[in-house]
This record gives sequence, C-alpha cells and structure tokens, in this order.
Amino acid sequence: MSDYTIVKHRKNISEGQLAVLRLLYKYRFGSIELLRISLGLNVGPGLYKKLEILIAKGYVGKKFESSYRIKGIPAAYYLKPSGLKILQALPEYSISDTLIKYSYSDKRRSLVHITHCLQVYGALSKFQRLYPGLRVFTKRELAGQKHFPEELPDALVSLKLEGKTKPYRWFLDILADWTPRYKIDKKVADYDEFFDNEDNYWGTSHHPLPVVLLLCESGSFERRVQRLVSRKLQGAEVNELKYYTSTIKALKHADAASVEIWSDVEDPEEIHDLMATQTVNS
Repeated sequence: MSDYTIVKHRKNISEGQLAVLRLLYKYRFGSIELLRISLGLNVGPGLYKKLEILIAKGYVGKKFESSYRIKGIPAAYYLKPSGLKILQALPEYSISDTLIKYSYSDKRRSLVHITHCLQVYGALSKFQRLYPGLRVFTKRELAGQKHFPEELPDALVSLKLEGKTKPYRWFLDILADWTPRYKIDKKVADYDEFFDNEDNYWGTSHHPLPVVLLLCESGSFERRVQRLVSRKLQGAEVNELKYYTSTIKALKHADAASVEIWSDVEDPEEIHDLMATQTVNS
C-alpha cells in the first residue's frame, strides 16, 4: 500500500472506526462485547455495523467457527495487514513492516491463542473498571522495550496514587488449566533472573519492583500454581519479587465493594485487594 493510498484510506475512516483499529492493535483479538465496553457504547447494532464496514474495507478480519458457538466463545475480530498499515502511518505508532508481515498468520491462529488474547483483554478491561486511572499495557505494546524480561508478561498494569512520586506496577500473566509445570517454573526463573540484575532499569531507577499477578483459569489450578511457585521461591537464592494468584471467575465477579481476590502464594489463606499487594510489600 503506497503512502498516497494510506492517506486516501485514512480519510475514509471515521474516528469511531479508527478507535476500533487502535483497540484491536492493542489487544490483538477482541469481541464485540469487549470492544463495546472499551468504547463506552450502549448495547445495540452500531458497533456491529462499524465492524462490518471495516471488514468490507479489508482492514479487519473476523474469526468464527461452528465450534466456537458450542463452546460459548464469541466471534473474534483482528487487524488485517491493511488495518495495521493505517496505524503505521500515524506518528504515535512504531509498527514495523515485519510485524505487518507476521500479522498475515492471525487468520490461522488457534482457538487456544485467541481465547488467551480474549482473556487478557477481558481481565484488563475489568481492572480499569475497578480502578479508575489505572493504565494497562499489553505484550504488543511492551515488545522491544529493554525494561522487561525477554519473555514478556501478558500485560503491565500501572497506577499512580495521589501523593506518590512513582507509580505502582504489576505484571499480569494468565495461566490456562493446561499450562505445564515447566512453563510455570521457567516464568518464575526468568523473572527472578531478570530482576536480580541490579544494572537493569528497575535496579537503577529505584522504582518499586512490580508485583506478579498470576490469574488462573480455575480454582483447582490456582492451588496447584500456588504450591509450584511457593516451592520455586523457597529454592531461589534471591526472592524479592512477590507473587499473587486469583482466578478469572473471581476477577469477573469482583466489584467496588468486593475486590479482595488476590492470595500471596506464600500465605494463600489471606486475600488482599490489588493495592494491598503493594502495601504488604512496601
């Protein structure tokens, strides 16, 4: 797509349609319900029509198979290369040609991958509703930044409180029930190795270390994760990071009056709200 064509197509996109492209870039895959919440729209046909227009223009793709309906999984929307090129032309994005080339494979992504992306989107959306002012950064937005481990978390969550000079930060990883033990062990080992290096950004800037949030698919798997991570930490030479767990269901049902859903893996009987995980560690 030439520069002239990009400019021409950009003029044919409304601000509302562009907002959809931005969200699909951030979260990789999105459902109508999640996009509606992010955009602050009421239930109705408006968003569906907007997506259909973007699909017709070739900017957005739609992934839906008959098995999705049986499993209760919504249609998933994603950016096609032409949609990425629209954002690439905007000054606030640094989208490489390699990323655009890689995006051709999104139409073939597995249900496991798509479900994970939707779970991350759903979790971050709920975080922002529970904690106004909280900022979220997805794996796609963290890629290439030197302040993070090579194996990135699913998201970075950041909140600056009044009277504080530096924001509190959390790493969020979502763990499906099928996640093998070696992947959990490697995740903890990689985090500990990265943050044990005093020369990295976190060691030199004197920012509080992030708290690691492990959001599990089920309660039974959460208890298994707690045992695995706790044993891993007991065998570590350095143990400065704190790990808390909860479940997707607990986060989904949390509200302003009930946000105590996080358990310290080393003391799982007590539950805390998000801010208490930082207070406990300060």
